[in-house]
Amino acid sequence: MNIKKIYLTNFRNYSSLELKLNNGVNIFLGENGAGKTNILEALSLASVTVSYRTRTDSDLIKWENDSAEIRVEYERYGVTSEIKLILHKRGRKEIFVNSNKSSAKEIVGNLTTVVFSPEDLMLVKGAPSLRRSFIDREISQASPFYMDNLMRYNKVLKERNSLLKQLKEGGSRELLDIYDMQLARYAAFVAAKRIEAVGRLDKIAKAIGVEISSNKESFGLQYSLSGVENISEEYYLKKLKEMRERDIMRGSTGVGPHLDDLIFTINENELKKYGSQGQQRTAVLGMKLSEVIFLKEEKDEYPLLLLDDVLSELDEYRRNALVKYLKNENITTVLTATDDSYIPKDMGRIYTVGNGEVSSKETL
Repeated sequence: MNIKKIYLTNFRNYSSLELKLNNGVNIFLGENGAGKTNILEALSLASVTVSYRTRTDSDLIKWENDSAEIRVEYERYGVTSEIKLILHKRGRKEIFVNSNKSSAKEIVGNLTTVVFSPEDLMLVKGAPSLRRSFIDREISQASPFYMDNLMRYNKVLKERNSLLKQLKEGGSRELLDIYDMQLARYAAFVAAKRIEAVGRLDKIAKAIGVEISSNKESFGLQYSLSGVENISEEYYLKKLKEMRERDIMRGSTGVGPHLDDLIFTINENELKKYGSQGQQRTAVLGMKLSEVIFLKEEKDEYPLLLLDDVLSELDEYRRNALVKYLKNENITTVLTATDDSYIPKDMGRIYTVGNGEVSSKETL
């Protein structure tokens, strides 16, 4: 996966930007607030159509404008394509692939990305929803069919929860039987795909962890089911019926993959309980690199790796190990930094960012 050019119009702090990227590592250097992360955000948006920083498109549009545009030219398997997003303060975003109008479901997986931001350091200690989003984004980029089933699951779950709240005041439960059958079917599929992906990630992470920790630590990942003993459609349906009265009282669905979790491990122990801050950082980095390998295996090419102010969070050994890994694997990477002292020598091309402008210079 190679990025040829990025075009931004009225996006965040950029009135107009045309930027050519190189294969290999691209480093955006500038002070906090200069607009470095906005470039990574635009690339991620072109990949999955939603921002990893905000859920509101209007936040992405430059002040006093009604719309913004992102265009990304990229090369896959020797063929150049373009994704364009038009964001509106009012109304839904428009999505185009090679000038043809498209939908989010249709473009996810075309331009694959893996994002590592400082917020991802909360993957270990933060809410389970963060970890579920992590695994769902990864599988969705590899499998549009998974994304479609996940969206269907979430839609049925929302409608079932709405019905549960109504039934608390009384009424017919016939519709609930239909929702239960649909939810059980999608739940079984989503859980099975997550467990399969986590199993593969666990194997990859163990190998990468040894490499980036100088053979001191082995990192892993486990899938934790919530309140169920197996993931068959029949079992989910049985549990939904068993918990129906309790669900009606609470007004929400108390069983399903929307409640499952991931457990990060270090040397087979739970990282949240037994890992140091440095080990947690390294584990998350290792997991993100594992995601890169996972997508490479699925798509037969490396995704674009986006590293947002990560170098300052790593010690010198881990920074050097990361650079060595990226160069050995020849992974196209875009990263941001506030201080060039964190950038190892000959890491890649430097772009300086300031006042809504970007300029390029030779490698350090």
